[in-house]
Amino acid sequence: SLDPPGTILAPEDYFRNNTAGSAVSAAAEWVLPYAETRSFSGQRQALEAEGVIPALPDHPLFEADTQYLEGGSVYAVRFSWSRRGDSLDAYSTLTVTAGPDTVEQPPSDVVIYPAPAVTQTQRGGITVTGIGTEGQDISLTWQTDAGWYQVTGSWNDSYADVVALMDWFWDHPIDFDRFPLEAGDLFEAFYAPEDLPDTVRTYMPDFAALGYTLDSLAGCTKNGVFDNCEAHCFRTDGLNIWWVIRSAPDTYDRSEALGNLADLTLEAVQAALSQSQHLSFWWGDYWIRLYLGSEGTASDAWAILRSIQ
Repeated sequence: SLDPPGTILAPEDYFRNNTAGSAVSAAAEWVLPYAETRSFSGQRQALEAEGVIPALPDHPLFEADTQYLEGGSVYAVRFSWSRRGDSLDAYSTLTVTAGPDTVEQPPSDVVIYPAPAVTQTQRGGITVTGIGTEGQDISLTWQTDAGWYQVTGSWNDSYADVVALMDWFWDHPIDFDRFPLEAGDLFEAFYAPEDLPDTVRTYMPDFAALGYTLDSLAGCTKNGVFDNCEAHCFRTDGLNIWWVIRSAPDTYDRSEALGNLADLTLEAVQAALSQSQHLSFWWGDYWIRLYLGSEGTASDAWAILRSIQ
C-alpha cells in the first residue's frame, strides 16, 4: 500500500517490501526509441557549477550523454558516476536517467525478479517505485510535471546512496533545454586500420615485423578528432596482445602509468606484469596500455617496447 502524504521515510523504507530475487537469462530485441546521441561527459565542472548535478568527489569517473528524437528534441539525459579501487568493496556506480516523458530501458542479459517485485511509497503526493535489494542493482523511479526520473545503484551501493541522489534531483529538476544537440560532443566509431589517422598510426608498433598479425582494430573519434582505439594482435604460437591508445585517459588510468616510454626498463616491466597482465605508460601525448594474454611474458612485452623506444 502507498504511504500517506507527509510520511517521513528512511532510505530502507523505499525498498521495504523487496526481497532478493533469482537471476534468469533473458534475450530480447530492442529498437532504439531515439535517433541520435551526444556526450556531455567533458562538462562535469560546468554542470556542477550550474547546479545541474551534485558534486560527488569520491566518484572520479563521470559520464553524461543525451539522446535525441528525430528533429533534435531531448528523449533522455543520463548521468553516471563511478568509483573503482583495489578491492570490490570500493566499487560503486550511481546513475540517473531522466526524460520529459517515460524513458524506455534496454533489456538486460540478466533479469532480476524480486518477490514481491516492487515497493511503492508516497512522497509529496508522488509515487516512488523501488526495485531490488542491497547486494544487487537497486533503483527508484518517479514521474512529476518536471519529467520522468530513475536513480540506480550498483550491487555495492546502499539504499542511502540511491536515496541521497534521488533527494538531489527531487529538489533540482533537470532543465532539458540545457542539453541542445549542438552543445554535445559527437563520438563516432571506426573499425578498420585505414581509418586510423596517420598522426596516430605512428604510435602503433610494427607488429608484423615482430611476428604478430593484426586481427582487429576498433576506436572512435570525438567531433571528428581521434579519441581512442584498441588493436588485437596474435602470434602463431598462440600469444594474444591488445594495444590501447587513448588521448584522454581517466584518473585511474593516469595513476597506473609507469611513466614515459623512453624511461621504461625491463625491471619496471617485470614488476608491473608480476601484478597483472597489463602495463601502461605515456608515449608523447597518448596514454598506451599493453595487455598480454595468458601466454605472454615480460620478455614478450619488453621486445615490443624496445622496438619503439
